[in-house]
Amino acid sequence: MRADLHIHTTASDGCWTPERVIEGVQAAGIGLFAVTDHDTTANVYATKALARAAGIAFLRGVEVST
Repeated sequence: MRADLHIHTTASDGCWTPERVIEGVQAAGIGLFAVTDHDTTANVYATKALARAAGIAFLRGVEVST
C-alpha cells in the first residue's frame, strides 16, 4: 500500500482544497494519507469525510510550530 503522511491543504501553505487532495491521492494510487497542515486542523474533518466516501484510509494530523 502506498502512503503519504504529510499533505498540506489550503488551510495552511498547501495549494489543494480537500476535494483536490482526494483527487490527487486517488490518481497517485495512495491507500493511506494524512493531512498535516501548519498549526490548524481546519480542513481535517472535511478531508476525512471525503476520504471515507472514497474508501481511502485517512489519519488526522497537524504540524505544530514550536
